[in-house]
Amino acid sequence: NSTLEAITEDEKKFKEVLEGYKTKYIDALGSLGDFYHTAGQYRQAIDTRLQCLAECSMLPNNETKKAEIIADLAVEYFYAGDYSKAIKRGKEAVNATKHISGEKSPQYVTALNNLANFHSADGNYEEALKIHKRCLSLTEAIYGSNSPKCATVLSTLAGSYSRLGNTTDAIATNQKALDLLQFSDNSTLKIY
Repeated sequence: NSTLEAITEDEKKFKEVLEGYKTKYIDALGSLGDFYHTAGQYRQAIDTRLQCLAECSMLPNNETKKAEIIADLAVEYFYAGDYSKAIKRGKEAVNATKHISGEKSPQYVTALNNLANFHSADGNYEEALKIHKRCLSLTEAIYGSNSPKCATVLSTLAGSYSRLGNTTDAIATNQKALDLLQFSDNSTLKIY
């Protein structure tokens, strides 16, 4: 009986050590994916992210890491020009992040904003507009409506209005973004 308990304890310790090595391996694969992305080799980055996802799926208590990998994978598909797969993985990332962090978290808003950008790139401008409006609402709830963080979201929302031919709202929304930045010391604004 004590021999069986010792084996069980040793097995538990071995699994913990193995999980630690697996986690480091997944992190190294993620770094390789980052390298491929930076080098513009998006197909290699996709393959590496898929490998990360497969490895991560074998580990317990991995939901946060898995959500990050899915979000990275969605971005790789976006950069590779495969918008339908970017949207599919983007939805997965949104759902996973919502489950882990809740809707009122910066991670959720980032995943949602990425999904909106994927829809926009695929020509689904109405869907992108709807999601960008949701992003603004959540960003205001998290940081306050006068936060410089809202400026980037407003700029992205303005881009959605512009793609739909609504120049009046596009200009007004971009002006709101610029107004917010006037009160910020070190903000940058991406114009879409």
